[in-house]
Amino acid sequence: MPDFHELKRTIGQYSATNWDDTLRRLADAFDDIQRRWPRRVDFSGLLPDSAIAVFPLLFVEGFGHVEPARLDRFLAGCKLLAGAITTADALFDEELERARRTSYLLCWQGVQFESMRAFGTTFPPDSPFWASLQGALAEYLSGIVKEASYSTRRRLLIDATHAECVAIATAKSCVARVAIVGLSLLGDDGSRAHSLLQSLDKYIFARQLWDDVQDWKADLRANRPTLITVRLATTFGLTDAALRETDIAAMSRDLYYGGHAEEFLGLARDSLACALDTADRARRLPWHALLERFHTAVEALRRDLNAIVERNLERRSAKASV
Repeated sequence: MPDFHELKRTIGQYSATNWDDTLRRLADAFDDIQRRWPRRVDFSGLLPDSAIAVFPLLFVEGFGHVEPARLDRFLAGCKLLAGAITTADALFDEELERARRTSYLLCWQGVQFESMRAFGTTFPPDSPFWASLQGALAEYLSGIVKEASYSTRRRLLIDATHAECVAIATAKSCVARVAIVGLSLLGDDGSRAHSLLQSLDKYIFARQLWDDVQDWKADLRANRPTLITVRLATTFGLTDAALRETDIAAMSRDLYYGGHAEEFLGLARDSLACALDTADRARRLPWHALLERFHTAVEALRRDLNAIVERNLERRSAKASV
């Protein structure tokens, strides 16, 4: 997912509504939340400007009228939910000394309570929202468990399937779907929910491919299963032995000169085209602008990588002919 500032710029430029007052109220709500907890339970470091807090504003104008007070509570719930996940990720992935780990656990408990409180005052107990939230969290946790089986070296990258890599990748962003489900229940027109959810899934897949092309070395060293690391592991017969720099160099040549990077970025481009079509280009939302800008970024990366490969091949050819 793009960062908070990129989302805020997109919403400010392409939304028919000025959301500054809403964002100010959101900031005030977090000041009030912090005052309800002991000083040791400090949310400030765990709740930075959160992308998912403003993510619903990319879509809100597609759902008719939404009561401002309920929207405020929903945005607060989204930000708190993101804070809970961020905190949990640190507890899962980082080696924390005792005092810091205790601080994270205290904050995680507080954020968990506040997120459910915000959603609980927005949606009644029998609302379909709760089933959607439970399903999203279950999918997220399933992705964490699957990825951990590789990062702890209990499984080899060459054993990962295509479907498993996609499931792990999409699980990381599945909570973003809650934004659309919530808006469809808050607004007076939920007719676009299904198409926007499909569009979001296509975007998440494209974004993950984009990240994987750029982060593949770190992913490989951490034994994270992505479509790229599994392709390379399979090609080179990678086992659980420590990677050498010569291995990384050989894989880098194969990734770029073997056409794999071009292939994966092509998949990202095609997935983004589907995301735009599914979202109904004729009825514009800030979401469309985000998709178009990301499509431009993917194409620019493809061109840059291809240009570098072509120049290097030309140099090699020139040297060989001397």
